[in-house]
Amino acid sequence: MNTALLADEVRSYLLKYVSSNPSDFALKKHPFDTISTKELTQQLVGLQKTKKKLPTWYTSKGILFPPKLNLEQTSSEKAAAYKASLVSGSNMIDITGGFGIDSYFFSKNISHLFHCELNEELQSIASHNFEILGVGNIVSNCVDGLVQLQGSNNWDWVYVDPSRRSDAKGKVFLLQDCLPNVVDMMSDIFSYTKNVLIKTAPIFDISEGIRVLKHVKEIHIVAVDNEVKELLWILEKDFESDLTFVCTSLEKDQEYNYRIPSKEVVDSNARFSEVGTYLYEPFSVFMKLGGFDWISSHFDLHKLHKMSHLYTSSECIEFPGKTFSVKEVYQYNKKTIKQLSSSKASVVTRNFKIKANDLRKKMKLKEDDQRFLFFTTNIEGKPLVIDCSRVK
Repeated sequence: MNTALLADEVRSYLLKYVSSNPSDFALKKHPFDTISTKELTQQLVGLQKTKKKLPTWYTSKGILFPPKLNLEQTSSEKAAAYKASLVSGSNMIDITGGFGIDSYFFSKNISHLFHCELNEELQSIASHNFEILGVGNIVSNCVDGLVQLQGSNNWDWVYVDPSRRSDAKGKVFLLQDCLPNVVDMMSDIFSYTKNVLIKTAPIFDISEGIRVLKHVKEIHIVAVDNEVKELLWILEKDFESDLTFVCTSLEKDQEYNYRIPSKEVVDSNARFSEVGTYLYEPFSVFMKLGGFDWISSHFDLHKLHKMSHLYTSSECIEFPGKTFSVKEVYQYNKKTIKQLSSSKASVVTRNFKIKANDLRKKMKLKEDDQRFLFFTTNIEGKPLVIDCSRVK
C-alpha cells in the first residue's frame, strides 16, 4: 500500500480527471515521482466506480481503492445497508471480507465484527479504510476465515459471500462450485453459530439453492433501482419449517418490502382476462421469484397469458411495479405496424416473438418516457400491441 496516494494533492489531481477514460489517463505523464501510473489509474477507476455505488467511500478523504474486479464484486451501499438490517448481536464474523463494504454496515448493528480476507493487499486496504471511516469495532485480519471461525463456538452470526470464480472451472453457476463451498461445509459452520447469512449473485437458481442448502429460513431477493443485485439466504440451525421469501426493491425514494410464505407461492392460482383499463408490470424482484400466480391472487389482478407476466384490472390499484393507463389495444399485424410507425414511444416486449430493439428499428420509433407500447400475447395466443401511458 503506497501511502503517497493519501496526499491531498493526489486526490485533487484524480478528481480533475474523474470523468476521463482510464486508458487515456494511463498514457499521460503524471506529476508524482513516488506513485506509479498503474497505482494512480487504479485509484481513478476506484473513484469512478464508487461515485454512485459507494458515495461514502467516494466522498471520504484518505480512502484507498482496490483493483477494479474487487469493486465490481462488492455490494452497493444501499444493498449493504439493507443486508445489515437483517442481523444484530454481540459478535459476527465475515469469513469472506473482501473490500469490507458489508462488514462496515454490519458493524453498525453488531458490537464486535471480525473481517477476514486472505488477499493481503485487499485486507490492508479494507483495514485502512475502516480507520479512515472511524469504525472502532471491526477487527480485520489477513487470515482464512474458516480458521478464524473455529476460534469461537459462540458467533451470533456468520456471513459468507462465496466467490463465483474457481481456479479450476473459471466462472461457475452452482453454489457448490463456489469458493468456499458452503454446501459441503454448512454442518461445520453450524458447530460455531446458530445463524448464517449467505450472499449469492442473482444469477443463481433459487429452487436449486433450496435443494442443496439445509435449514433455509428466509430468502431475500434484493433489487436496487429495479435491478436485482443479490440473493440473501438466512439459515438457522435446526430450522425445519416453511421458508419465507422477502422481495425487496430499493427505489430512489422508497423501499418496497413483501414477505411471502413459500406455501402461498406454491398454492396460488392466477386468473386470466383480456386487457382492461390498467396494465401492471411487476418489479424485477417478483420476476426473479417467479411468483407470477401469487401476484394475480394477492393483488386480485388478471394475467394476459401464462407466460406474459403482465397484469390488468378495471380499477387502478397500488402495485409494486409500474402502472400504466391503457389507451388502445391492437392486433399485431401490418396495419398496426404502419399505423404506429415513426411515432414516439418506449417499447417493451413480454412473451413476444420479436425483440424490443428489433421492433424499435423496424418501426422507427423514438424513445418516450410517458408513452409505452407493450408487445405481448393474450390468453388465446394472439400477438397484441398495447398502447398506454405511465401512471405515476
